[in-house]
Amino acid sequence: MKKISMFLTFALAACGAGSPEGGNSSVGNVTAEAGAVRGVAVDTQNRPLSGAEITVCSTPFYNSCINGTTGTDGSYSLRLTANNVWVATASIIKSYNGATYCLPLAVDNSHSFSSTDATIRNFSWKLSGVVPGQMDNHSAGSYFGASLSTVFDMSLNRNQVRVNFVPNGPLIDGSAGSSFSAIAGDWVSNSIGNIPIGTYTVRAEYLQPGPAIPLRVSLTSTVTNLSASVTVQFPPDPGSSCVIGPEATLYIAP
Repeated sequence: MKKISMFLTFALAACGAGSPEGGNSSVGNVTAEAGAVRGVAVDTQNRPLSGAEITVCSTPFYNSCINGTTGTDGSYSLRLTANNVWVATASIIKSYNGATYCLPLAVDNSHSFSSTDATIRNFSWKLSGVVPGQMDNHSAGSYFGASLSTVFDMSLNRNQVRVNFVPNGPLIDGSAGSSFSAIAGDWVSNSIGNIPIGTYTVRAEYLQPGPAIPLRVSLTSTVTNLSASVTVQFPPDPGSSCVIGPEATLYIAP
């Protein structure tokens, strides 16, 4: 389960923790002002991201939120009601290969702020990487992107099962992507995370002294459907949640 937990200007050379408080100041093309939260959102190529939904919710009052969207320049500005404490999150809706995904954005500063602060919160679209506030702990829910749960015959040692991913066409952001591999046993509950959303040709192999042994794979638990490779596209969360990343299951057998 992925919990939504960068000083970004339009030049966006790096991340930072810009949160001006108590007066007017400027971050890139956005000026901070007391009583408001402002910022910019960018895509995976550091370009302005329009149409991102910004959600600013009260921490002491349940289900008390202010919503807005970024404009064509990627900026937003939300006026805050008085005497409150807030936290800001953001998401973007993207269509990919006939499916619609709600994707959380990374925030440059996950700390809460008060109604009187002059607050800047900037957001960026990340295909992978650790979610702000989470740990790099090989638990799929701590990362942006998709996850692949692996289920395999108990005769196989989880630390010797390697899953190989080859992009089959562009990723969700239009980029080419790269091939990569992961050991199932390196991940909590054998659920491989930190996977950029895309369509992949997936194979598995068993590591041992000497050449690796190819394994058979399937997207269903029916053993008659096992083959040398499968095409995996991660389905969106059925509840259209931006908290839970897309997940798929891979069945593996000798």
